Amino acid sequence: MSCETAETPRTDLPSGAMRDRSVLAEVKDVGRTYRIWRTSASCLKGHLLARAAAMWPASGIARHLVRGSQACFTAVPALKGVSFDLHRGEVLGVLGQNGSGKSTLLQILAGALPPTEGEIEMHGKVSALLELGMGFHPDFTGRENVFMSAAVMGMSRKEVASRFGCVAEFADIGSFMDRPIRTYSSGMTVRLAFAVQVLFEPDILLVDEALAVGDIFFQQKCYRHLQEQLKRGVGVILVTHDIDAVLRLCRRAILLEAGNVVMLGPAEQVARCYLMQQNQAQTAERSRGATGSEVKSPSLSAFDVPPLTWPAAPGSVVADAQQESNGWARCTRVLLCNTDDQQQGFFEQGSTARFYYEIEVLRDINIPSAGIAINDRTGMLVHAKHLLQYRVERPTSVIAGTRLCYKQDMVLRLSPGEYTYHVGVITLPPTLQEGIQIPESDLFQQQIRLVETHNLGRFQVTGRTNYSGVQSMHWGIADLDGEIQWGALVESPEEGHRQ
Repeated sequence: MSCETAETPRTDLPSGAMRDRSVLAEVKDVGRTYRIWRTSASCLKGHLLARAAAMWPASGIARHLVRGSQACFTAVPALKGVSFDLHRGEVLGVLGQNGSGKSTLLQILAGALPPTEGEIEMHGKVSALLELGMGFHPDFTGRENVFMSAAVMGMSRKEVASRFGCVAEFADIGSFMDRPIRTYSSGMTVRLAFAVQVLFEPDILLVDEALAVGDIFFQQKCYRHLQEQLKRGVGVILVTHDIDAVLRLCRRAILLEAGNVVMLGPAEQVARCYLMQQNQAQTAERSRGATGSEVKSPSLSAFDVPPLTWPAAPGSVVADAQQESNGWARCTRVLLCNTDDQQQGFFEQGSTARFYYEIEVLRDINIPSAGIAINDRTGMLVHAKHLLQYRVERPTSVIAGTRLCYKQDMVLRLSPGEYTYHVGVITLPPTLQEGIQIPESDLFQQQIRLVETHNLGRFQVTGRTNYSGVQSMHWGIADLDGEIQWGALVESPEEGHRQ
């Protein structure tokens, strides 16, 4: 990975220093190593040798026995040297590909697994949303499982009875609350499991993909509950693959790779690094031919890249520090202006912004596509659109050394406020040629991210100056096209009903 750590993990406090009361969890150099025994017999032999070594500590015999025990297994580290702090009212995101150690970390924090090295200090009550519904008994009713789960967490029956109405309202499964769990659908089971958490008032909440359960209405309810917990000062550690959730909820995030902390810092930077991490495996795979050698340059099509003139304003030079690249291309400069090609940073709501950006192609590539993404002040993605999503002709391949220029107009039907923008460049395999409709799932699976920029620039959207009615065109993030009619309600004589 080429991503650098954006924030140095907290070091140990000096002896006698007072603990920061805003810190709920302190994780210091935590690691977890698994033993893979060579055979079942070697497992027994290894344990016997280790037990024998404990009988003669600090002796030559003990050292010999320990070496013999260690020869019976292979040590596989799942986590190595993980350090971070969690503060009150903070959501700390944990990103990483499958096998990076995310779930292992969460199980250690929840107390389900002991670490083999390092220290963990949890200051407060911990609640975990790991595998929803896993502890439910299928033959017990939902009501009985609620009381049973609460008893495991140390709550009395009287406490649960006084707050059971909140659980039933949150789960919203009606009469199924008094039916056996085995009669539930999977969606109903996770709804009840999440609702059980309403009973607890933890200081630290551990969440493993649990916010993506149920239908959209239930997900919105879960997010509202999470926001209420944050206002109460609860600290949340969120393990997920949902980058949008991390950008929306987290100020900081951690990126894990092979059990190591690759990056700890602002959520937006970590999310970009995670995207490039996902892309590296695809890039390496496609850079090898069927025999493992470098892929051959694509056969260039007869399609000529049309000329496009950069306006008089020079624009901003994009530094290497402002972009992540896989080495196939890089963004060299960018310009934000109005439709008269005059550089501008303030736009009236509903007016058009024009983005120019230049991409230098460093090797022969297939089907390049670039586009602009816009984020609001919280980091939430408001809008992103690529060349592939416009009805325009595009090249099937481009040779190394070409400088591609893009001019992209956007009507800023956004709520007034400040926004940032950045450029992204991808490429697709030659099998996805012109005229073939590309499902979004295929696009994400088969694309290679060439360039992902950040901190390119910002702009302000202001209210309208010439308008009729309310100054703001709409409320909310974006404006949606549509129509409205109104009139006095009249009876329909033919149908005999109101219309």
